[in-house]
Amino acid sequence: MFCDQCGALADDGALLCTRCGRELKAAAAVRAGSGWDAEPPPPAAGAEVMPEVPTPVEHPCPEHPQLPVAGTCPRCGKFVCIRCAPKAALGDLNCEACTARLRPASGGEGIGGWLVLPAIGLVVSIVSYGALAVMTASSGQLGNASLFSAMAGLNLIAASFFFRKSRHAPMVMAGLYVVGLLVNLGMGPFSPRDVVPLVWVAYFLRSERVKRTFVH
Repeated sequence: MFCDQCGALADDGALLCTRCGRELKAAAAVRAGSGWDAEPPPPAAGAEVMPEVPTPVEHPCPEHPQLPVAGTCPRCGKFVCIRCAPKAALGDLNCEACTARLRPASGGEGIGGWLVLPAIGLVVSIVSYGALAVMTASSGQLGNASLFSAMAGLNLIAASFFFRKSRHAPMVMAGLYVVGLLVNLGMGPFSPRDVVPLVWVAYFLRSERVKRTFVH
């Protein structure tokens, strides 16, 4: 059997020409004669038409139940499908929200805006708590010296996360502010300034700038 388009020799029973890829007329005639691709006959008058039931997805996406889950976002951990993760076909399962926060070229935004204040506060806290630890230790107040040394150490650890722009820095900073608030409440009565740490906790947990800055 020969292709009527390019004249190439084709195997008996072949559907497509191996050279030009066109359908062979002989195969098309057989298919038309068999009627396998014909439209189904219309239902008889008065017959009950059963609606087509879609096949249920075994592991549906929470956001798009009609699509299966492709995996979990490596940054936020939520289940994603090919619509949730724009680059899922390329193996990148970051969801749209996390993809928007990433800055591959610059490694995230620089520490600026309101983040300058916590940066200064960390440096000042390390120096002041360290000085207080030395002063109280020299005066024999070992309990206070231990407390101030611990606070200096916590601020030093938080500064390490902060200035490396680690993605864990927001939670570390929020924890540091909570610990500082508890220490202040343990050393004296509540005052209006004790609200400030709570404001910073909310800022580090909710701010979009924070999410765009701490990406490593």
